Amino acid sequence: MYTRKNIDYLINLYRNIWWNSSTELKLHIETTTSFEKNKNEKKFDRFINLMINHIKSFPKGDEKRLKWKEKFDNYIENIILKENAFKLGVIDKEMKSGFFKITKEFIKECKNFDSNLDYKDIGQAMRNVWIISIFQKS
Repeated sequence: MYTRKNIDYLINLYRNIWWNSSTELKLHIETTTSFEKNKNEKKFDRFINLMINHIKSFPKGDEKRLKWKEKFDNYIENIILKENAFKLGVIDKEMKSGFFKITKEFIKECKNFDSNLDYKDIGQAMRNVWIISIFQKS
């Protein structure tokens, strides 16, 4: 059981670690032109729209749902693991698997949180989740 003294010690310890950590962000990312950026954003939007359209096509029957889920899993896996627009080729296999897992979990949790959420909003939020995940890995 934690005492107030233990809690204060931990607060001070982690506060000191935080304030003494480096402020330098070590990202090894290639720069892109505005043309490449726009091209990648359009491609990314197409991926999100395809994903959203697939989510909207969720079937009623159990057998169809299993096929739907398998198709969706394959689609996400292909996008995350193989598509160059994400430039994930330099990221290790563990992170790629994490992207796949977090994508599925995030979409599920969005609908659990609010079944009325618009799929475009979920798509935008998914973009943010992916960006945060990339920064956390860096």
